[in-house]
Amino acid sequence: MPRSLAVFVLSLALPGSAVLADPADEVQAEALYEEGLKLQEAGQRSEAARRFRAAIEIDDKHAPSFVGLGHIHLRQGELKEAEGAFKQALRKKKRCAPAFNGLGLVYREKKNELRRAIGFFRDAVRADKAYSEGQYNLAQTLQQYGSSETLRAYRNVVKIDPAHPDALFQIGRIHETNEDYAGGETAYRGQIDVNAKHYGARLRLGMMLNLQGRSDEAMATFEGVAAIPNPHRRYAVLELAGVHQRRRDYDRSQSLFEAYIEALDSEE
Repeated sequence: MPRSLAVFVLSLALPGSAVLADPADEVQAEALYEEGLKLQEAGQRSEAARRFRAAIEIDDKHAPSFVGLGHIHLRQGELKEAEGAFKQALRKKKRCAPAFNGLGLVYREKKNELRRAIGFFRDAVRADKAYSEGQYNLAQTLQQYGSSETLRAYRNVVKIDPAHPDALFQIGRIHETNEDYAGGETAYRGQIDVNAKHYGARLRLGMMLNLQGRSDEAMATFEGVAAIPNPHRRYAVLELAGVHQRRRDYDRSQSLFEAYIEALDSEE
């Protein structure tokens, strides 16, 4: 055996020597991870966890599978186990943005730990400046904390992902709270442009139009929300009834109020 080959073979056998991962193992682990993600999205958490663990058995350095396990533990309220899984992912990959994001989610669930959660979300964004999920979670947590940085943080989400399904809606809510109704209108329209099924944005847009004295446009917007089954449908009916009442169309207003009341459950 040539001396160079003998040295290489011997180095593989020595304790602590670096062993290159088998590319086939990496491919198999990634395939199992992708299966786990699909099962997780389908709500089959136990099966998803099995796939993630199988991926780790094949490639114990597969950080995404540790992140996947962390999210399963998190959904089950197992904060200690979730934290452990996310930290394992960081041991396998030091700048793993999804792992930092996962730790932020864990600490956001803990009492009096919002500041620490914010720190982890900042770490996620620093690790990957294009990671919109981490930036969005940062914005949400800053908002929960009552930070003056909240609006800028949501705007950064939109910079990273102009088609984000919710960030413009949150910007609209901030403008609305500040009684900047024109700013709210612009943000809500932008959200509807990129996410036509965001009925919350449609409802709030109608409210902004109504507050600006544009009742015809408001009515058309509320009618659009009230016509399609969605979580905001009842509130659109209530707002629509209010517009008709202010216009002294009392018959139409009464029928809408009655429809709203009929849709309430017994406890309400």
